Amino acid sequence: MTKALRSLDQIAAMQDSLLALSAEERFLLATIRRGVQGNRFCERDLSSEFDQLDWAEVLRIAFENRVASLLSYTLAPVFSSGRVPQKQLVILKKFFLEMTQRNLRIKHSLKEVLLAFEKCDIDVIVYKGATLAFSIWPNIATRQMQDIDLVVDESRSIEAANLLSKMGYLFSGDRDYDWYLNHTNEFPDFVNPVSGISIELHHRFFTPHKCFNIDEDAFWERSSISKIDGIPVRVLNPNQLLMLLCLHVSVGHFLQDNIRSLLDIALVTRKFKGAFDPGLWEKMLLEPRLGPLLALPISISSREFGADCGGLLKDPENALSLHYRGLSLKILVKASEHFLLKIRAQSTYEKVLRRISMELVYRPEFGLFRNVICSFFPQPNYTLVGVYLTFPKKFVSFWIRLFRLMSGNRLFAPSKESGN
Repeated sequence: MTKALRSLDQIAAMQDSLLALSAEERFLLATIRRGVQGNRFCERDLSSEFDQLDWAEVLRIAFENRVASLLSYTLAPVFSSGRVPQKQLVILKKFFLEMTQRNLRIKHSLKEVLLAFEKCDIDVIVYKGATLAFSIWPNIATRQMQDIDLVVDESRSIEAANLLSKMGYLFSGDRDYDWYLNHTNEFPDFVNPVSGISIELHHRFFTPHKCFNIDEDAFWERSSISKIDGIPVRVLNPNQLLMLLCLHVSVGHFLQDNIRSLLDIALVTRKFKGAFDPGLWEKMLLEPRLGPLLALPISISSREFGADCGGLLKDPENALSLHYRGLSLKILVKASEHFLLKIRAQSTYEKVLRRISMELVYRPEFGLFRNVICSFFPQPNYTLVGVYLTFPKKFVSFWIRLFRLMSGNRLFAPSKESGN
């Protein structure tokens, strides 16, 4: 084990990234970084490297990371140059048009639901995708969405669910409302059979977990009224919104497939610059279990996408050093590309290091040696509470995790992939 850790230390100390990004991955990151800032391509940006890209690979990476629409928006000014291959050009144009139409349908559906809730005097908070796409992203189509996220008070959640059913939304759950109210933080999707738009109705912001305690009452108390097309809507305070977005990256998506969510963080920090409470963030970032789950998204978003986190802490890029040092910190910094793109690790060391980096984030109180051991044994899923494994299940889980560790499959698989 000592030899293995020494080898990992040598890899983590290398000047280049632990996992070297391909030309297509570097191009995509650079393009969406400028696109989300409203700095679109022009003719003078078309270098010789632009023509050498594997455009099928560029689109594959963009679609997997749900930023294809933003890529299309950023490249649109040079579509007429003939430098983007015709096949990929058609795909990008068509997809951007589809996202424009879909997001307009989402906006229309959201207005209908908000008006219905207002008539019934049901307070609702709109968060994540819908409010972000229509207020802080550079174009209504640039943020890809699948559904609408709404939060209502737990005491009125069943009334809100019944209202959606009366409006024609079909409930996709296979249990009654009370069961979901007692066991989850949201109901299964309500789907409009005509438009295909889904609504996720939450009665909590988070699934309760013993590892950290979040005061959800503060989310309601500090919320404010905004407007979407003239319709009053309750939105989260910037502090709570940013906190939720960070946990959406590190817990909701299990540090996978996060480019779009990291862009949300960057845009929110720039939009609400000066509105954050440094004292509150210092307190949260110093918490032993909550802090790392906030620090990793903040540090990556600050470094890669220009998140303006100066109002939160003095040195956002070093936020991880509040909880890690030495080899543990090196591993997390070097493996950060895994939290940006779905990169295929090649060597066994890369696969092992990726696993260990994920364990470090979820288990910051463990030393590096113990985290290496934990990479092979089951840990509680952060979206489930009170999971109990019998010895036979632990035995089977050990061999499954060992196989995943060596094959490169994801370690923490969410119960379902969110479309927000």
